[in-house]
Amino acid sequence: MATIYIIAGPPGVGKSTNGIEFIPDDATVLDADLIAHRYKEQGFRDYKDIGNWRFEMVLKEHLLSGKDFAVELNLGFQSHYDLVKRLKNFNKENHIEVVLFHTNDLKLCLDRARIRYENGLHLVPPETIFEMYQNTIPLLTQHLDMFSAIIGIDVKRKDIVIQPFLQYNRKNQELKITNKPEWFTEKLSGLLEKSIVNKDVKKSQDEVKPKINRKRGRGI
Repeated sequence: MATIYIIAGPPGVGKSTNGIEFIPDDATVLDADLIAHRYKEQGFRDYKDIGNWRFEMVLKEHLLSGKDFAVELNLGFQSHYDLVKRLKNFNKENHIEVVLFHTNDLKLCLDRARIRYENGLHLVPPETIFEMYQNTIPLLTQHLDMFSAIIGIDVKRKDIVIQPFLQYNRKNQELKITNKPEWFTEKLSGLLEKSIVNKDVKKSQDEVKPKINRKRGRGI
């Protein structure tokens, strides 16, 4: 049995920069865009196809190993959840945990994605960012039962230290929410509460911050 971490959120929200702060040190991060970019730097014209092929190969290797690992995935399209379903179906005992970055500030995502492209990384069109931004919470709400745990981070433009506002763990019957942001809908909050069936579960008050074991990770 392995734990697979999904580092999620719309493009430009900061998941690549900060996601490793919320996964174990020894969990490798698989990023299809980063793999494709490396082939682009080597001059391959079909770098996207080669990158996707390589990503699938590395993904299979990690699934077969039975070790914990992470995948960077927007979770902004249904196809992303199809991949999560494949990860779960490979071994029904695997745990899928989400580290979700989101924000009320769509312009923050657009600005960061533009700067990233200007610095030579892959282009994500603004309309794609907008669509994934709008889809993130409705799709998560629809597919909530796929995940055994969620850490939620509300990203703000001036934040220096990234602090989670949500810690949810179905197995441990744990739900802690503090300073709920606007994008975190009442419907999603209600579903999380309903999934915690133990009446003795401890829920934090708004003024109490959830305690997270923050472990620095590494990518490939």
